[in-house]
Amino acid sequence: MERQQVIDCFRKLLPEETEYNDRLISLAESFLAWSRSKVVLKATEEPCRPYMAAHLACEILKGRLNIEIHVNATPIPKKKYEKQFTYFQEVLRPLTKDLYAQHDILNDVPFLCTRMGSLSAIPYVKELVKTTVVENMRIEHMKGILIAAYLIVSARMSGKDELRVNHAERKAAQVILQDTNSISQIQYWMQILSESLVFHQMPMNAMEGYEVQKQRTKPWSGIASMVQINYEKRLKSYPSWKASIYEQLEQLS
Repeated sequence: MERQQVIDCFRKLLPEETEYNDRLISLAESFLAWSRSKVVLKATEEPCRPYMAAHLACEILKGRLNIEIHVNATPIPKKKYEKQFTYFQEVLRPLTKDLYAQHDILNDVPFLCTRMGSLSAIPYVKELVKTTVVENMRIEHMKGILIAAYLIVSARMSGKDELRVNHAERKAAQVILQDTNSISQIQYWMQILSESLVFHQMPMNAMEGYEVQKQRTKPWSGIASMVQINYEKRLKSYPSWKASIYEQLEQLS
């Protein structure tokens, strides 16, 4: 029953997926089982339990599985759900801290920059994120740092004020990463990152053609997004596929 509950939730959270990784399902089932004795919910909030368990499993494994989460069809109004999900994460924190430590936020850098149309920002954002992210940091904080790093790098490359928040880009980045950090939290990380030696050593002048590049590279959507995601998954599986082909050839020779 628990397995079917989390699979039903995956259909809402991962609409672009047709099959679900066994580890993802197992992790969600475990969260659901653990939460029954640790997370107290009202009767009206109970439909959120399997959804939050599936959501948490997706958040932890999305970097390794290359999945895109869509938190749209929530069992309760979205703002209430976000507060409830934060509570759910906090209660299960002792159980998930080791799993969170394994989440490599650097894997999300090319994903975010590419979706934002800023390929040339990738190496700078990655180096900046490295200066602040530490082991066992909460994933919400890591996401906030990544978005803050992207915003100040993008501003510098555009020749704009690095500490002035571009709210259109902030909102777009938060949607892409399914982030719930407040504006003040992101501004805090922007301030911290702007004081780092790595940031001060970045090129001071605007990168020629950066804005043109961003305009030409539109964020993926619809069918194009699905094609790109499928391509990236196949690209990641290429080494193992290649190895299996060589193995078959050796058996034939």
